[in-house]
Amino acid sequence: MQEYLNAVIQHAKDFKEYHRNISGKISKVNKAVLTWHANTEREQKKEQERIEKERMRRLMVSFLFSRVEPISELSFSNCSVFGALWCVFEVQS
Repeated sequence: MQEYLNAVIQHAKDFKEYHRNISGKISKVNKAVLTWHANTEREQKKEQERIEKERMRRLMVSFLFSRVEPISELSFSNCSVFGALWCVFEVQS
């Protein structure tokens, strides 16, 4: 009779341990899935921001090139030494 009771008690301990381990594994998987979704969402947001910045850069370049006059009509009289790269071009009249 004592062996039977010890077997039942041991089975109860094994049962609890098994389900505690399974519960731990499930919580780890759930945490991994949540982390993956958060990382994926963050990466998608970052990619969307990069695409939007590139689109705005291209629009600005397109706008600037549509506003530039032919080189033969430009004057560099307002350019300074410090602003040589960003000088203001005036159309000669």
